[in-house]
Amino acid sequence: MLILLYIAGILVIAAIAVVAAGRFRFGRKVGREAAGIARRAAEAGPHHIAPPERIEELPDPVRRYLRNAMPGGHAPIRMARLTQEGVFRTAIDQDWMPMEAAQYFTPNPPALLWHATVRPAPLFWIEVRDLYDRGRGNVRVKLLSTVPLADAQGPEIDGSSLLRYLAEMVWFPTAFLDDSRIAWEPVDASCARVTITDGALRGSLVCTFDEEGRMTRCSTDERFMMAGDRLSQERWTGHFRAYGEREGFRIPTEIEAEWNLAGGDFSYGRIRVTGIAYETWPYA
Repeated sequence: MLILLYIAGILVIAAIAVVAAGRFRFGRKVGREAAGIARRAAEAGPHHIAPPERIEELPDPVRRYLRNAMPGGHAPIRMARLTQEGVFRTAIDQDWMPMEAAQYFTPNPPALLWHATVRPAPLFWIEVRDLYDRGRGNVRVKLLSTVPLADAQGPEIDGSSLLRYLAEMVWFPTAFLDDSRIAWEPVDASCARVTITDGALRGSLVCTFDEEGRMTRCSTDERFMMAGDRLSQERWTGHFRAYGEREGFRIPTEIEAEWNLAGGDFSYGRIRVTGIAYETWPYA
């Protein structure tokens, strides 16, 4: 019996060591990726800012949004860093799981890095890293930071990651002023279509604005939904709520993401911003 307990103790210690090492490696890789996008942003310089006359030509709801989001004007953002908490699920009949995350954005070149820890049960966690960098998307998921659950990449992920980046530009709105990458088209009195171009990739969202100039919703039919090993092109909608002023920008502090499926809407993520910090370029 003592021998069995001794062996069991060794196995437990070994398992803990493997998990700890996996978490360290996962975190170190994310850290290197964050440093990489920060370095490339510093090397690239400020993103382009459209001249005032071009901004005045934008659709009415877009002009209202830009005035509301950036009262008084702002220098170009170099990098945005966010901390978040919320809930997440992968199936419509699944219980919500608490999560916390850190996220990084750069407008020039366009890059997104989201590192989340989802906790489905006590003592268990799932680490998620969603990356868009240099025109490529990659979603990596590991149980206990060690056991691979997903490593999605390819053209469908590239396009979907760019669209996520575009939707979440509400958190670093000077990027919407870059008319070398961003184009707006009117839809109606409260909606406009925004298109982003990054190299060979293009993606579009239809955005809805309220009378005060807040972006309240955006949607697209171009994103791909992951379900196990399968990808399916579905309609996606993001809802933006609880606007507040952060470092001079008016941004939503809550976002809800959902898939609009044939069988009904599937809300899969509800996120609240707990902190945000900007690095900006000086005015020219």
